[in-house]
Amino acid sequence: MPRDARTAIPHSAFRISHWGGAVRVVAVFSGGGAKSLAHAGAWKALTEAGLTPSHLVGTSMGAVIAAACASGATYDEIVIAARSLSQRDVARV
Repeated sequence: MPRDARTAIPHSAFRISHWGGAVRVVAVFSGGGAKSLAHAGAWKALTEAGLTPSHLVGTSMGAVIAAACASGATYDEIVIAARSLSQRDVARV
């Protein structure tokens, strides 16, 4: 790990715990509609810091972003997909 995981991303929704001597990172994404797209930026910062979460957890739109991250989608792919959605697209779901 390139940096101390506790300080790599301060004041974030990322929880870091010690389990069996190893550091585990769990990314927790909240709901909030379009505001949840901020989680894509947090994901980008996390990966740029060299931290790989053992689990991704989310609720509502945060779960959609978490699923995209888990599938291997890049920050740019997530943003492009989110920007292509209209209110009508979301209402149909």
